[in-house]
Amino acid sequence: MHSPPRQVSPHASSPRAPATYGSWLTAAVWSRTRIPALALPQLSQLSLLSRVLLANGALDIIFPNPTSAPPLIRVLDRQHRSKKKRGWAWLFLMCGLMKMQGGLTDECSAACVGGWAYAAQAVAMSVEGFYHGSIPRPTKVLGSSIALCVVMWGWLQVAAWRYVRRQLALLPMAAAAAEGALGPALPAQATATAQPSA
Repeated sequence: MHSPPRQVSPHASSPRAPATYGSWLTAAVWSRTRIPALALPQLSQLSLLSRVLLANGALDIIFPNPTSAPPLIRVLDRQHRSKKKRGWAWLFLMCGLMKMQGGLTDECSAACVGGWAYAAQAVAMSVEGFYHGSIPRPTKVLGSSIALCVVMWGWLQVAAWRYVRRQLALLPMAAAAAEGALGPALPAQATATAQPSA
């Protein structure tokens, strides 16, 4: 004997609402706990050069430099009217972002992105300090910063050159592996092509 069909009130709540809320809550908790735990091993696997680039980029953005106050604070400060100081802050802010982007790429991309950031800083500080004389005591104030930029630019170029040499050394091995994988299949294909169709 069949029971009468159960009537559902239109004002009753949807049975999927708790499941949807529970899924959203689970995803939120997972993003707060698991994502940082997954990101830390990825950062620890970065090379020394990548970590140095990330650290230098953060220093350029957050901390003061010989030419201006902390760039991130200076560009957001509307009370400071000096265009000269704000221009230096923009330069270090953009160069810091370029260095951090280069730290998350391979050696060749890091040499292009981060290398040009170091080169721009070295050239700008050298010209303004020693040629135009807009920065007092340039040897004492800018000497260490310019030297760091030059050394980092050279390190990036050497790392990129080593990366290219490794890739070029792997080309014959990759060609041999591809030839070995295609070798057994080529005679079979040639035999099947040579056989007349019935």
